[in-house]
Amino acid sequence: MTTVVLDHTALLAIRRNQNVSRAIATAPETDARLVVPALSLLGAAVHDPPIADHVGSLHRVDIADLGLAAVGFTARLIADGVDWRFAHAIEVARVGPLQPQGLLVMTSEPGVYGPFGIETFTI
Repeated sequence: MTTVVLDHTALLAIRRNQNVSRAIATAPETDARLVVPALSLLGAAVHDPPIADHVGSLHRVDIADLGLAAVGFTARLIADGVDWRFAHAIEVARVGPLQPQGLLVMTSEPGVYGPFGIETFTI
């Protein structure tokens, strides 16, 4: 199964392009999974508040909670100077026991993820 993480920049780009949003909403079921980190959704909603409802209406998108296990790593990233809007996406996509290769991040700012060894797809 392919999993793609959508950061806040990807969410805003998708929201601006209704054709892409419509394609996500109506695409046939595949093995692809789209994940939106909660802080990425919050970061997008700061600029476009209705985006939260829009993303919530897309049946093919899962929201990654900022659970206790993610808080420590995400907080360290933010304390080290990583913008909070990217920190949770980095935590979700990084290499770990459940994803030994890490996850692909869709973003308009791929340089943010390079230092963490995270593969990106530029939108």
